[in-house]
Amino acid sequence: AAAARQHIVDGVDTETGEVLEDHTENFGNESNSPAQATAPAPELTVVATMPLRHRVLAQYIGEGEYLYHVDASQKKEILRLEMDTDNSYVQNLLLAAENVEAFKKAIEHDIHKIVNAVKKIFPVDGKTPELATVIQFLKTWFETEHIDRGLLVKEWAKGNRVSAIQRTESGANAGGGNKTDRNPDYEHTLDTLDVEIAMATLPMDFNIYELPGSVYRRAKEIVKKKESPFKEWSAALRATPGILDYSRAA
Repeated sequence: AAAARQHIVDGVDTETGEVLEDHTENFGNESNSPAQATAPAPELTVVATMPLRHRVLAQYIGEGEYLYHVDASQKKEILRLEMDTDNSYVQNLLLAAENVEAFKKAIEHDIHKIVNAVKKIFPVDGKTPELATVIQFLKTWFETEHIDRGLLVKEWAKGNRVSAIQRTESGANAGGGNKTDRNPDYEHTLDTLDVEIAMATLPMDFNIYELPGSVYRRAKEIVKKKESPFKEWSAALRATPGILDYSRAA
């Protein structure tokens, strides 16, 4: 063995000229430093692997930032919030999430978006929303097309509890969130607009706020048969951006 070693100089066998592999490993000083040897690796938990409540709270404490994972201190804060029964805002959010089927099946990015939407509509430092109101918003948000969710949040933030974002045939926002002279419990849509347009084409006089049954039935018939001049007015008004925000009297 000693003789063999004499033939090897700088990794080359002087007898054969063969370059020998260097099987030694270079452990740099930095990897063996005492600081690295003693520093504990951060304990991270992937949010998607956590229970639903914790996934909701992870995005809640993110302050607008999407959290892919949480560290030990963040996890501790999540557990604290979950157990804080005096925090009605958080408890209502958790209960609402558990009562909306679409929420329970949601991916993390959607949970992030909807939690932050809730915080925008109902500021944490403001009045705590009722559980039923939060559930209503969550259901509406998931039922709304992705492209319209931003508009939905804006309407709700203004206090307009719309159940959908309606669009004209050209794709413009048809409105419907602003208060008009209609009953606040009345859901005004492009279809109900057609009935109002049909009534406006009738020759008789009547109180538009106390509609006679005969007038309403005749208007429905006009819509169904697409009679003129109703169908021309309908085509024009349905294409008008914000048309649902106009009062009935207009």
